[in-house]
Amino acid sequence: MNERKGFTLIELLVVIAVIALLMAILMPVLSRVREQAKLRICLSNLSQLQKAWIMYADTNDEKIVDGGTPSSTIDHPPDEGYWSGKDWGFVRQAGESDEAFEQRKYDAMKKGALYTYCENVKAYKCPNGKRGEHRTYVIVQSMNAS
Repeated sequence: MNERKGFTLIELLVVIAVIALLMAILMPVLSRVREQAKLRICLSNLSQLQKAWIMYADTNDEKIVDGGTPSSTIDHPPDEGYWSGKDWGFVRQAGESDEAFEQRKYDAMKKGALYTYCENVKAYKCPNGKRGEHRTYVIVQSMNAS
């Protein structure tokens, strides 16, 4: 008696062809779903930041947060003559070079005026942003900057 112990080559090729066809159909759909998810995350981030800006204005005599982002060390405030007192911009900058460590960038962001109102550091970056960017949403420098 001749017992079969496996699949024939044709059966394997048919299964591979069916899987390839299903992948060809599903890949564009999955790509679209991924982009829609990123869009939803982006809209959620903007909503969080918008609420933070409004809360900041509510607690600061209806003044919006400074649009400037001073470059200075994390431990020392910027020049008080140039920047407006305690508010050093909506975020602080730790430097944009490759030498600046990721944690140092996030620590600088936490020193910004908006961090009290929006403590989610992921909300400051668009999901479609480049790798290594710690924030992608900004306020125009001329918006209330000192």
